Amino acid sequence: MTLDPLNEEALSRIMKEPKNALVKQYSKLFELDGVELVIEDEAIEAIAEKAISRKTGARGLRSIFEKAMTDSMFEIPSRTDIERCIITKEAVTGEGKPELVLKNENKEADAS
Repeated sequence: MTLDPLNEEALSRIMKEPKNALVKQYSKLFELDGVELVIEDEAIEAIAEKAISRKTGARGLRSIFEKAMTDSMFEIPSRTDIERCIITKEAVTGEGKPELVLKNENKEADAS
């Protein structure tokens, strides 16, 4: 009996749906620092695509996810001015960094 490799949709669901899903784990970790973690759907798709191209399947999801967030995970605990961290497709592909939304930036946008 051989197992078929998981497709992008299955890997995306593994990251979001189970009780101990990666997205839920990291959202909770960021919440401890008072920061909302937002992971765009395109970022989740990019993580799944990387796992497929590397042939790592679900086992490789965590390392790909962490690589996109490493700098933010070290920076956020030492700062009190960050309200939200947005993981974008570019952060996953290495073409950009996660977007950090500062607390006062959000209030200024609401006032306009």
